[in-house]
Amino acid sequence: MRRIWIGASLVLLIAVFTSNSATGYFNASELNPNSTFSTATNWPEILRPDGAGNSTQNTPSGAAETWQCVDEETSDEDSTYVQSEATSYLKDAYSTQNHSVGSGTISKVTISIRCRKVNSYLDQAVYAKTVLRTSDTDYEGAEVSLPQDYAVHSSEYSVNPNTSNAWTWGEIDALECGVSLKSAQSDAWDYARCTQIWVAVYYTP
Repeated sequence: MRRIWIGASLVLLIAVFTSNSATGYFNASELNPNSTFSTATNWPEILRPDGAGNSTQNTPSGAAETWQCVDEETSDEDSTYVQSEATSYLKDAYSTQNHSVGSGTISKVTISIRCRKVNSYLDQAVYAKTVLRTSDTDYEGAEVSLPQDYAVHSSEYSVNPNTSNAWTWGEIDALECGVSLKSAQSDAWDYARCTQIWVAVYYTP
């Protein structure tokens, strides 16, 4: 009788631990872009810049190439970043990693940028937009006014904006991700800065 009770308790403990672990992993993954996702239904595969793309107009800091300033899994904040040195938009579009675990039907693609304002005593508004390049065409997200602290801004595409059809894995492997930044200058400069960019591909295997 005691052996049965111990066995039942162990099964219950394992079930509770597994449930809590799965829930915690999912929530953390949804909130944390640095996580690696599995192939569970509709979980995203994260793709990051891996080389120079169609456009490199912003100024790199902390690395030799612009894409190297925004490709980290864990944001390094002001250690590496790209920054606009102009009062009109400057655009970067980077080669992006091919998918490696995703399969099946793609439900949406989200591009995210982590940006901030480097402010002067004038505290002028500076701006950023996501850039997604597919089929040799750039698609920019809504303009956002940047705060002084780093924040994530995202644009979502449920279909390929070039074809208006569901994404294909070939299109995912060919896309580029990037950012457009616009600084401000009067008597002093307020800069638009970006430290991290990634693409999340949501799919059902």
